[in-house]
Amino acid sequence: MFRDILTEARQIVLELLSRVGEVRTFYLAGGTALALHLRHRRSGDFDFFRGKDFLPQDLLSSLRETGTVRVLQEATGTLTVTLREVPASFFHYDYPLLRPLHESPWSLSLADPEDIAAMKLAALAGRGSRKDFVDLYVYTREVAPLEQTFSRFREKYRGVSVDPYHLVRSLTFFEDAEAEPMPDMLVPFAWDQITAFFRAEATRLFRTLPQSPIGELIPR
Repeated sequence: MFRDILTEARQIVLELLSRVGEVRTFYLAGGTALALHLRHRRSGDFDFFRGKDFLPQDLLSSLRETGTVRVLQEATGTLTVTLREVPASFFHYDYPLLRPLHESPWSLSLADPEDIAAMKLAALAGRGSRKDFVDLYVYTREVAPLEQTFSRFREKYRGVSVDPYHLVRSLTFFEDAEAEPMPDMLVPFAWDQITAFFRAEATRLFRTLPQSPIGELIPR
């Protein structure tokens, strides 16, 4: 069912991770989880999150029981490793889930697409990657309009101060993404098609904000 999204090697890594009790307390989000829902592209890394804090060294000790683990990053509330050359990251993420988690064939929970879309919007607000733009584009075209994702963003990150103008304008922050390759797509989209879509959406959304200086805020 997921062979078009994940290579056999990555499915094996998920199976190994599912045997680690502490890993099962996390949920899979990010681009891989969204790809498993929408089946729009292949993905190669795993991003796991949970609301409860954890000790990276304790998690690392558990992961080493599955085989050789190489540490890429270790910090408070963050651990990134490779297991059989497959990257996996674990994050303490103290923001509420908007929707119930989904089951997966590996006994690991998947975040709902609504949660992932809100997280993708947050990533774009901090200069997101090309994958973030691609994922939010497909979600917006196939699942829900940007107005709904903006609403879910405010709900998920309640209490976090975010300038709405910056949030809308971030839909056109393409500079970093331009330097990156397209993901391995299963549903073909041209990058120019995606950037044109978000420029048009940003212009439209600015008109819904009070005193929107559209001409100054939309890069050409």
